[in-house]
Amino acid sequence: MKATDADLKKPKQWNALGSFYPAFFLAVFVFIPGTIYARRILDLPTPDAVPRELRADPNFTPRYWVIWVISWAILISPALFLCIFHRSRKFGLGYLLIAGSLGAIAAIAVSLFEYQGFAPS
Repeated sequence: MKATDADLKKPKQWNALGSFYPAFFLAVFVFIPGTIYARRILDLPTPDAVPRELRADPNFTPRYWVIWVISWAILISPALFLCIFHRSRKFGLGYLLIAGSLGAIAAIAVSLFEYQGFAPS
């Protein structure tokens, strides 16, 4: 099949697989340190590395969880912008799936380490 002039003038769409590297980098190397840094700057409660049953107060305030949700929303916000345009929609959906899931898994893992403690009991 021969390409027509209309086919040659169409802008090339961005590939969803191309979003893997930026999504992975931002979710692992920017999201977690950025959230921990924001918690420290905002003077939010930081849990101890002591196992939960040995702590004086085993519960966290809701402010601890709010900063993770806000950081996760900031992490996926580029995907919402990319999904507006037809040319970058696949890239944005790939970024949303990868960064959203990796960010959620990382936030849960870090929170569990902090909440349950990782020191020997």
